[in-house]
Amino acid sequence: AIACCLCCLPCLAGNLDFIVPFITELFLLMYTSINFSCFLLSVMREPSWRPSFKYYHWSISLFGTLYCFTLMIVISWYSALAVIVLACFLVLYIKTQDASRNWG
Repeated sequence: AIACCLCCLPCLAGNLDFIVPFITELFLLMYTSINFSCFLLSVMREPSWRPSFKYYHWSISLFGTLYCFTLMIVISWYSALAVIVLACFLVLYIKTQDASRNWG
């Protein structure tokens, strides 16, 4: 939803070159987070984590995390910084909301 909203304004203005690095950084941050989650679950040996891929190893997830993060910095370091700050603010906003959880 955030990416969609951020794409609409430059599309209407006619300049997509401004928003392309930002959207790329959003996707790379998502892949970085997924790889880091897989790495962390493997290293912590969570019983609920059972990857079905036959050749899975935790080092592949660590490599994917480092590779995606490096690509973020190489493509556009200022967009990477903006996306990371935006993600941190989003996490803080979600944590500060005192939503009651109904677990059933």
